[in-house]
Amino acid sequence: MNSIQPTNLKVIKKPFYQALIKHIDLGCLINIQSEAKNLIESKCDDLFIDGKNKNPVAPDLWIVDKNDCYNFIESKLPGDSIGKHQRTGLALIEKYIGAVKPVSIVIMELYPEK
Repeated sequence: MNSIQPTNLKVIKKPFYQALIKHIDLGCLINIQSEAKNLIESKCDDLFIDGKNKNPVAPDLWIVDKNDCYNFIESKLPGDSIGKHQRTGLALIEKYIGAVKPVSIVIMELYPEK
């Protein structure tokens, strides 16, 4: 396991973060945070939007299926599109979590019922 410690240990007490650490190695999560921080500090073009840095973000939904595949789903409403910072977050998930777990990343468009 990576020797780097999370910057805010209080955050680990929240149920969502506890679930992340239970299912995804803490070192892997720390690596994602570290690379995201480096991208932000370098003013990466994909995160520098309208003169502001946007942090890479996690998708809307995370589901572990019966085959132990980690499904990350970003949902979009009509007229909405995925942002560069959202794509960057998904790419970090694929790079780090996908290296140790089976991962599926889906961008789902939602439409109102007619």
